[in-house]
Amino acid sequence: SIHAARLWQHMRNLWSLKEVRLLIETARRSSLGCALLGLDVGTKHVGVAVTDATLTFAVPLGTLRRTTAPRDDRSRRSSAVDPFWGELSALVDKHDACACVVGWPLTKSGTPSAMCVEVMGFVEEMERFGGEPGLPPVALYDERYSTLNAVQPMRDAGVSRRRVANLKDQTAATVILQDALDSLSVSEL
Repeated sequence: SIHAARLWQHMRNLWSLKEVRLLIETARRSSLGCALLGLDVGTKHVGVAVTDATLTFAVPLGTLRRTTAPRDDRSRRSSAVDPFWGELSALVDKHDACACVVGWPLTKSGTPSAMCVEVMGFVEEMERFGGEPGLPPVALYDERYSTLNAVQPMRDAGVSRRRVANLKDQTAATVILQDALDSLSVSEL
């Protein structure tokens, strides 16, 4: 299908987790700071998480509100004046992020979901926004069940629905990033 072809065409520009691991190793050998940001991309919000200094744990940072615009209008608007990209860039700078791990919403069977098109559009916007110094490279990571894994413990603990709704995006980003860290075994680097 057209959507599948578009997705795979843009995936050539993405980094694998193996490449992210090499980037982290290089940064550590050079005594450079290097954190990873985790992003849970939605149509209205993006949950953000960051690694600790040892790249062992993911912790939630917050939820950013996306600027909404019709898909056709996105190519015409200037990312430089979009407050969302400024906020994300500020988080990248503040935490010395050398890469972003973005949740890739696969279906239960492991095929790309309809939301993958939205995520790829977001990644394309990141690439357009990234000038000097720009936004860091992006690696996609399977986010199946991340929201459920983020929300269920809060529900089980009796957290109010409103509070769960306010925390779910950043908590899902934390789950995605922690799962990626665990698969990388970054703490052993």
